[in-house]
Amino acid sequence: MFQQSFTPAQLARFTRRTAVLVGVVCGLAVSTEAAASCQYVISNEWNTGFTGSIKVTNSGTAAVTGWNVSWQYAAGDRITNSWNATVTGANPYGATNLNWNGAIGVGQTVEFGFQGTKGGTTAEKPVVSGSICDGATSSVASTSSSSIKSSSSASIDVSSSSSVKSSVPSSSSSVKSSSSSSIAATSSSVVATSSSSSSKSNSSVVTSSSVASSSSVKSSSSSVTSSVATGSDWLHVEKNKIVDANGKAVWMTGVNWFGFNCTERVFHGLWSAHFPDLMKSMADHGVNTIRVPISVELILEWKAGVFKAPNVNTYANPELLNLTSLQIFDRTLELANANGMKILLDMHSAEADNSGHVYPLWTHGKFTEEDFYTAWTWMAERYKNNDTLVAFDLKNEPHGKPYQETEFAIWDNSSSSNNWKRVAQETATRILNINPNVLILVEGVEAYPMPGVPWTSRDVHQYYSTWWGGSLRGVADYPVTVPGHQSQIMYSPHDYGPSVYDQAWFYAGFTMDTLIKDAWYDNWLYIHDKGISPLLIGEWGGFMDAGRNQAWMSDLRDLLVKKKIHHTFWCLNPNSGDTGGLIGYDWTTWDDAKYNLVKPSLWQLNGKFVGLDHDTPLGSGGLSVNQYYANGGIEPIGN
Repeated sequence: MFQQSFTPAQLARFTRRTAVLVGVVCGLAVSTEAAASCQYVISNEWNTGFTGSIKVTNSGTAAVTGWNVSWQYAAGDRITNSWNATVTGANPYGATNLNWNGAIGVGQTVEFGFQGTKGGTTAEKPVVSGSICDGATSSVASTSSSSIKSSSSASIDVSSSSSVKSSVPSSSSSVKSSSSSSIAATSSSVVATSSSSSSKSNSSVVTSSSVASSSSVKSSSSSVTSSVATGSDWLHVEKNKIVDANGKAVWMTGVNWFGFNCTERVFHGLWSAHFPDLMKSMADHGVNTIRVPISVELILEWKAGVFKAPNVNTYANPELLNLTSLQIFDRTLELANANGMKILLDMHSAEADNSGHVYPLWTHGKFTEEDFYTAWTWMAERYKNNDTLVAFDLKNEPHGKPYQETEFAIWDNSSSSNNWKRVAQETATRILNINPNVLILVEGVEAYPMPGVPWTSRDVHQYYSTWWGGSLRGVADYPVTVPGHQSQIMYSPHDYGPSVYDQAWFYAGFTMDTLIKDAWYDNWLYIHDKGISPLLIGEWGGFMDAGRNQAWMSDLRDLLVKKKIHHTFWCLNPNSGDTGGLIGYDWTTWDDAKYNLVKPSLWQLNGKFVGLDHDTPLGSGGLSVNQYYANGGIEPIGN
């Protein structure tokens, strides 16, 4: 059974000092007409620490091509973490731009942030000094880059692209199989297209006959326009709620549909099912969110304009004839938009591999950390005006056992290459600088050390362990922090039952209360209950065994309903090896018993399902967000 994971001593182990900045000097690589104002901001403060940022605004008449800042603390205060800049030194500190945020156009602002510890009661808000920061013009910054290098201590650089050695874990947490048995063979030849992009309006109806002529997009990497017009359905978080632009709560309740992450590079089932019919069927059954797994490899192929033939039965889907996987993804957004649904994109693996999710980190094979960032920022740019693609789940199931394996994900404030919190924070920052409206979901890790135990310990008894991606214990001490965009950050654990792996908490007679006590609360439920952030259970599901697994599913479902926790059920696909799916192998017939278990956890009012579009109802007989509230719906807020 699990113990309480966070003691006062643990909470205090990293937050002991306050950052008191006595001076910040801005230096920039500028022309003689360049000038900048530098603003210091405290974004959050608690008893032992704070987060802050420095904003550099080009107030001159010429572009800035690079920037640096430096500062020094008066006493023993220190920076513990930073983002959006390369930070060096150990008092004095220096920070320089990254390769993607060095240029500042006239009137534009760049911002980098940091987290610090304080020894006093209040974080200081210092005056930012320096000739450029004061608004003067100069051909050379008054503080040269050499002053930044005056300290010889190690760099704190959250933009590292170093790769990690790979090893296949022997996890006790069994993973879902996405085998593709009975899949029609397709050509592995590489094709490229150059058809022009055509956009679509937010129509409430899209017919299959319209697809072939209007869904094509540019295949080159220069194409960054989504195929669904800009709308007003963007979401953000307020404490433990997801709310719309009007501050009204919504409830994301949906399902996973995998395939784009696999070698087929497209949804599984399109070798059989008619795409528009299956999308409509999901909406009619109350699915308002589809979590779509994908891979770094596929996105980088899209970016390069090279496309491997997707596995599609064009007899069942004649409108998909000659379309690339990217065009089919765009078609997914069109169909979701027409049916009142939203898409949650999940980076499931580095490689386009049916078993790619077994590798513990965001890097694998030839794909580096920088590739991971590149894939996400390309998607963010391409779909930044498309409010059907409403959320990004940064990485599926970071995992690994520190006490047993050589490759594993950790969660702390270090600059370690395997620190998932660092990479998640950097990825979120880059995405939100492009699209400040998209929701960012951060999953957990597999194991977390007990209070006072270092990540180097090889003693299994010194760790709390759970499902892959299921431990968010580190959020209590080390939250993912993106100043200026915190309203887009939320967390997404995964949870499974004994049919996947018989964890210690599945003893005879377990109940919802024992599951909360033994596993759920300390791993993730505290985040919701304390109002830190909303939760979206990205994966939960399993076989209907009329036994313990079904009891676990019912208990978790009841918790989701009681607290209105967001979720996407695993999965639609019947070919998930250790969970099964919501539909049969004909990709048409729904498993009524399993669906009826899930059904109470889908957002509805008076028997009508509720979508996430403000104007388009969900499916044939559902409601839009506006209709829900117009018909007396109350905010879906649990207790």
